[in-house]
Amino acid sequence: MRKNSFTRGKWNLHVRELTEPDGNTFRKCFIEKGGKALAQFANFGDEDEANARLCSAAPEMYRILEQIDRGHLFGWDSPLAKRIEKALRKANGERQ
Repeated sequence: MRKNSFTRGKWNLHVRELTEPDGNTFRKCFIEKGGKALAQFANFGDEDEANARLCSAAPEMYRILEQIDRGHLFGWDSPLAKRIEKALRKANGERQ
């Protein structure tokens, strides 16, 4: 697998309620690490926070999938091992 280049470490989720000049209030969800914004989710209604939570958990999920000994647990030819490899390749920007 190709070496990935995404931001390492824990990503933090922040939810802010903002008020526009016309008085309308909306929520924005931000993913950041070390004060640096990585992504924001807004204008998708109730899905914002759920999408942001999933995104903020991505580095941990990636590390877990990377550390699983898929051959030992599932057998290298198992459908689950192949799906894990495919997900890791996708995250690394490799061909599917």
